[in-house]
Amino acid sequence: MFCMSEHEKREQIGELAEKYSHLKGELNHLQERLNRAQVQCGILGNRSNFEAMWINNGNLYTRSQQASQVLVDGLLNAHELKQCIEEKQRMAAELNDLKQRITALAPHLL
Repeated sequence: MFCMSEHEKREQIGELAEKYSHLKGELNHLQERLNRAQVQCGILGNRSNFEAMWINNGNLYTRSQQASQVLVDGLLNAHELKQCIEEKQRMAAELNDLKQRITALAPHLL
């Protein structure tokens, strides 16, 4: 059985914590993308908004009850949505694994 020195243990905890933090940031960014797509789908889910769409300078716009002009940005097609959800699931599993590894080395950190 291999025993780590305190220095090696601290180094490993630091590396795992850095990976955890980086991955958590990526997951948050992905969730923001999904949230924007959800809002945009909600806007277009309203039939009158959907029927009032137009293109101006390569951008998609619609009208809503709150505004005369709403930029529709952040829509995802089915393939992109599938990729985002798969990536979110992968990241969540990896975060959970990192959390367990950190907790095993230093239970007081998480």
